[in-house]
Amino acid sequence: QQLPDSIGLLKKLTTLKVDDNQLTMLPNTIGNLSLLEEFDCSCNELESLPSTIGYLHSLRTLAVDENFLPELPREIGSCKNVTVMSLRSNKLEFLPEEIGQMQKLRVLNLSDNRLKNLPFSFTKLKELAALWLSDNQSKALIPLQTEAHPETKQRVLTNYMFPQQPRGDEDFQSDSDSFNPTLWEEQRQQRMTVAFEFEDKKEDDENAGKVKDLSCQAPWERGQRGITLQPARLSGDCCTPWARCDQQIQDMPVPQND
Repeated sequence: QQLPDSIGLLKKLTTLKVDDNQLTMLPNTIGNLSLLEEFDCSCNELESLPSTIGYLHSLRTLAVDENFLPELPREIGSCKNVTVMSLRSNKLEFLPEEIGQMQKLRVLNLSDNRLKNLPFSFTKLKELAALWLSDNQSKALIPLQTEAHPETKQRVLTNYMFPQQPRGDEDFQSDSDSFNPTLWEEQRQQRMTVAFEFEDKKEDDENAGKVKDLSCQAPWERGQRGITLQPARLSGDCCTPWARCDQQIQDMPVPQND
């Protein structure tokens, strides 16, 4: 249910995968892994991340899917080399403003959470190429608009996909043997790539964030300019949809229409 504190002694560790366990916490010594580049702790029972995660300055890929996180530590903004971060299926209700400091972030999966909006600091994520807000995201153009938070009066970004509605228990399959590969393939082909391109900070608030359509093809199909995603393993094992960062982000030629 937990990792030993001594894991922090593995100074040369570059990849750590502890997904599909029953971890309820991560030790603070995780921050001592200064050379860690890939960290996958998906499919556990984590309710928080230690603030020391901010010391992982070499981190490029972070996957914390299918846990119970209600929030992220502010120190996450110090992970400035992260390019792929997946937080799918948690209990996130808000994101810290410091996420805007992760300016190398290119792929962010926030689907199946409880977010009501995004912090205005998202406009600083100039490299962001794909933002997933729903597992069934079906439209490529998802503009963001600036609003004032009703309580704090701070500027936030929102669109018609907010507030997020967490999936109920009936949406999950209890028996892995009931997996329908035909249906899965049809749903897979219907999904699309969403890429965000934010305006300069000096633009009017109403134009603070906008998106551009990269392609109407599914993101795992070749022949498009976008992000190549790999589906999770079909054996019932839990894993992050992002396999390796250096293989996922690539420029591909745009297909020519016949």
